[in-house]
Amino acid sequence: MQRKQREPGEELPRTGASVTRLQAMPDRVRPRAPMAPADVSPQSLNAARRMVRERLRRGQFFDPGLFADPAWDMMLDIFIAEAEGRETPVMNLCLSSQVPETTTLRWVKTLEQAGIFVRKKDEHDQRRVLVRLSPEAAKAMAVYLDGHA
Repeated sequence: MQRKQREPGEELPRTGASVTRLQAMPDRVRPRAPMAPADVSPQSLNAARRMVRERLRRGQFFDPGLFADPAWDMMLDIFIAEAEGRETPVMNLCLSSQVPETTTLRWVKTLEQAGIFVRKKDEHDQRRVLVRLSPEAAKAMAVYLDGHA
């Protein structure tokens, strides 16, 4: 079964209510200053970006639900965000993993218990929770991705 091919720049399907809330979020609740970019090699960052592009491209031809790997999608998203000096609110992970909010929250909890994610309240907006890779997970991701450069 072949899916409709998306045009370059065309928006990807999004998860309903959580995306609506993210889009409606006023600028004043966004972080006021970017975080310091993580110290990662350009090769590992490029490998992560390439993996995300390949996963999204695959979704143009096959039902993305057939190949769901939300934990890995979230890890890649956070790795890229940290390398670019951006913070990652939990709700943004609904977009990157392309799964419902409840599934995202379940995976965030599982990955936090496994020592891969670290959650903290947003200093600028106490309603938001930010997620980072643990130092050990960030290092393991960088080493893994360097091998895929």
